[in-house]
Amino acid sequence: VRDVMRMTVLWYMLKFWGPILQKSIRKLTGSNNKHHCFSVCDDTVQEVLDYWFANSPSKSNSKLWMIPSENLKKRRRIDAEITDKFSTFLTGIIQNFEDFMGMSKSRLHMKAAVIIALDQLSRHIRRYNLET
Repeated sequence: VRDVMRMTVLWYMLKFWGPILQKSIRKLTGSNNKHHCFSVCDDTVQEVLDYWFANSPSKSNSKLWMIPSENLKKRRRIDAEITDKFSTFLTGIIQNFEDFMGMSKSRLHMKAAVIIALDQLSRHIRRYNLET
């Protein structure tokens, strides 16, 4: 219950403060180009958040969070899907960790996506490799 509450709070914070933060950074840098301050991986960051949390915490992708070990077919399918979608992003984080940590300090969306990728998606990506 506690983790669900934390995720709910995080989701609402990101939904509300994300656009405000982006607008503030554009204003501070004097850029009219809304993508000026953000790296190419912004689309992937949003994909990670959308994939992991779905539309809202109450309708979250909790089916990804707790896959019974006896359901190997589903586990392998989800692991393959996550590997296909996010292994490049995870590799980029690992290879450029200092850069990602520096960028994520002021960008809540990126910080959340990096945490999810390192803590959760990496389990899905590595599990299949460890089993074979």
